[in-house]
Amino acid sequence: MGADFMFTASPRCELTRERKKRIKDTIRTTSDEDLVSVVYDYMPLGLDDESTPAEIRVELYKAVLEVAEIENRETSNLRLTGMDWVANITGGMSWGDAPTESFDLMSGVTCFDSVYHLMVEFSREDLVTINNRNKPQQQQGGADA
Repeated sequence: MGADFMFTASPRCELTRERKKRIKDTIRTTSDEDLVSVVYDYMPLGLDDESTPAEIRVELYKAVLEVAEIENRETSNLRLTGMDWVANITGGMSWGDAPTESFDLMSGVTCFDSVYHLMVEFSREDLVTINNRNKPQQQQGGADA
């Protein structure tokens, strides 16, 4: 068996108190059936088919808190032309295992659509804020002002 290159990307966003509450609410209102179905199909976040919806909710929330603003030597940020949000990326060579320590958490979060889309929304908002902060300010008045 040879090695394969694997990578994953998850939305990068600042987690304010309000955003953490929205993420919790989103996870809380996701149906038990949907949570269990994702775990059954993908086995993310170290969960398995015996995981309860309550366990899934806790692990998913903890993973979001960790990956939203992750910064370590095995991750980087990425924004390609046409992207209106910023991604955290990680990857490397794999011989059947995760290529980095961050890989499983980051790819696990992306399995849950409602949380993923909410994080993309937050990343877009962050990008608008950064862009507005970097715009040159117009001076008011002229030399006489």
